[in-house]
Amino acid sequence: MLKHPSKKSHRRLLELQIAYAVVGSLFNLVSLMQIMLGHPGLTSTSPIAGLTTMAIILLAAIAGINGYYKVLLAINVLLITPLLYSGVFAHLRTILSSDVEVFIQLPLSIAVAINSFGSVVMTLVIIFFIKLKSLRDN
Repeated sequence: MLKHPSKKSHRRLLELQIAYAVVGSLFNLVSLMQIMLGHPGLTSTSPIAGLTTMAIILLAAIAGINGYYKVLLAINVLLITPLLYSGVFAHLRTILSSDVEVFIQLPLSIAVAINSFGSVVMTLVIIFFIKLKSLRDN
């Protein structure tokens, strides 16, 4: 017999998505401050685009906490592929290229770690809520 997922596990996943959005926002804020001080950003990604994406991810998690599961799922499904491409694969490709300076590899590696965590969490949220819906339909 399938056990109904608890409200606690549902909330924990959304708290992890919020944590991802906060950490990702902090990273992008540091990058924006670097640019404002006349230095290169931490990655080639626009920190404004990164902050906007993190705000949307945060709002999706808040929507989920408040019971707006379709909004949460729609946003997560729409953002997961671009997030994987630009936040993980593009940075990995840059790290693995032979002409990247060592001092650039650290912020790129941090960005890959943050976005890998977020991608996993957002994917788990999608799976959890699809399973929850199928259990409710039965």
